[in-house]
Amino acid sequence: MLARSLSTALALASVVVTLSVVGAAATGVAGGRTLSIGYPNAGKLVNGRRLRETPTLRFVPAHAKSPARYGVPALLALLDHASRRVARRYPGAVLGLGELSAEHGGRLAAHHSHQSGRDVDVGFYLVRERGGRGLYPPRFLACDGDGKVKSEPGLRFDEGRNWTLLTALLDDRTAQVRSIFVYAPLRARLLAHAEKVGAPRELRDRAAMLMSQPPHAAPHDDHFHVRIACPPGQAALGCFDDSRARGVDGAGGLPVARPAAAPAGSAHASDALPRLPPHDASDEPPPAGGDDADDPNDDTTPE
Repeated sequence: MLARSLSTALALASVVVTLSVVGAAATGVAGGRTLSIGYPNAGKLVNGRRLRETPTLRFVPAHAKSPARYGVPALLALLDHASRRVARRYPGAVLGLGELSAEHGGRLAAHHSHQSGRDVDVGFYLVRERGGRGLYPPRFLACDGDGKVKSEPGLRFDEGRNWTLLTALLDDRTAQVRSIFVYAPLRARLLAHAEKVGAPRELRDRAAMLMSQPPHAAPHDDHFHVRIACPPGQAALGCFDDSRARGVDGAGGLPVARPAAAPAGSAHASDALPRLPPHDASDEPPPAGGDDADDPNDDTTPE
């Protein structure tokens, strides 16, 4: 009996030692700490935090039932802070979100990345051409090179609100923005607006560097794809800022991202979606729970 007990104790001790050495990076044992493991397009999320809606930050109705609402705390705080900053300058403005990552990361339908809790799709701020009033569309709406909404005459991309959003993202101290994917003509419109309003050259240069239309991908003409860098200290645990080259075998059992066409009717196939019925693109979003002062997504717990 004593020998059996000793054997069991030694086995348990071996497991503990193994987990302590490789647990964080390979098995996700993190004691409640959120970990972004692997690459944006071949990774996983450990102890992911769920984003909570606020009066200035909402999931668009087309994504209301998506389970992809999880990310690292810095990403959630970044979105919360940025949406509040835009709303302070443009009262009533609401930032519409698409998908983040699944609770445990990994592959997500209609996306090549979004696997490790550091990616999010953010809808454009749109306004009515007559009057310039902001609106809350039920889904992402694609814009052409002139900033006009392709499927909805009378609506357009708002350079003012969207530049304010970008400024907030780049100025934020909770996260380091790594890249912002957006349709090239809209990128040009934003940079032209920034120069027109006298934005600092350093800020404009940084925005120009971070904004791009990724090659071999559909035009990001209906949303921004925002990606942040690995949380501090997590590179040593297996977090990588850049995407894994396609076709390279995954390490540590992580999946390799493969190109996948967006399914019909997804938020990435905007032109295939039906036109908005009258009044569906409301000037006011539906009421959201919570107090704007509560800052529910600002989790200052160390990564």
